[in-house]
Amino acid sequence: MMTLPKSCLAALALLTAALHLCFCNRSIAASTQSPSAGVEAQEDTKEPFMRVQYLEIVSSDADATCRALAKVHGVTFGEPEAQLGNARTAVLESGGRIGVRAPMAEQDLPVVRPYVLVDDIEAAVAAAEAAGGEFAMRTTEIPGDGKFAIYFLADTQFGLWETPSSKAPYARVETQEATKEQAILVQYLEIVSPDVDATCRVLAKVHGVTFGEPDAGLGNARVAALESGGRIGVRAPMGEHDLPIVRPYVLVDDIEAATKAAEAAGGEFAIRSTEIPGHGKFAIYFLAGTQFGLWETTPSKERSR
Repeated sequence: MMTLPKSCLAALALLTAALHLCFCNRSIAASTQSPSAGVEAQEDTKEPFMRVQYLEIVSSDADATCRALAKVHGVTFGEPEAQLGNARTAVLESGGRIGVRAPMAEQDLPVVRPYVLVDDIEAAVAAAEAAGGEFAMRTTEIPGDGKFAIYFLADTQFGLWETPSSKAPYARVETQEATKEQAILVQYLEIVSPDVDATCRVLAKVHGVTFGEPDAGLGNARVAALESGGRIGVRAPMGEHDLPIVRPYVLVDDIEAATKAAEAAGGEFAIRSTEIPGHGKFAIYFLAGTQFGLWETTPSKERSR
């Protein structure tokens, strides 16, 4: 998978106006829901959703990336874990983890790779392959953590993850709250793909989610539900420099403060805080070869954690 080089910062910044126009009509996330309320609503309506069990960040400077994410989002990264490629991990509000590691080989380029929780990884691998996914790494066990696999789809990368007991994976939000541990909430997982329909078709088949029709308010992205009230959106590139990528937008209470914190920690902004009338604000920044987004809902001060 390719990520946008820093030399393209100005080019991506030119997309701000187009993104702003596309986003004006509808929010990327349910702006007035609390994360927990989002899960309850999904359960009540039986709407299937995807859970990111492990968000892997391969970074050209793992320590700098951990410092920046810790400063911006108030999370704590642990010591390197050998079984995760020496990744340092912090908590996701979905109950999973985010891990940041250095490349392990020349071809192991900086990338953001989401591993989605499945009940049966062998069945999920078969479904993904039948739908067009090309596997770079087939089912591999990590003692004590479960099994994972990695596949390519239309120039983007995805992972599958089966925990030792996928019915009761990592500690849930209630445990995090009880221990006062801070967690990252991915409010919007943006997939820029050269083949939107194929990507949606595979993800729908593997994870049982439903993607809607192209939404002009989201750059013609087709969206499905993530756990914790967020969404995943798949859209086509909007310009020559809008290359295939997976970009996580993390929920923040104050995007201006988060922007300053990210910039102070070394983040280079391609799109600064941009308002989506009635819905909130977003921003995009580069850090050590990867891209991240910030998202502030409206009204964020009323969001319960």
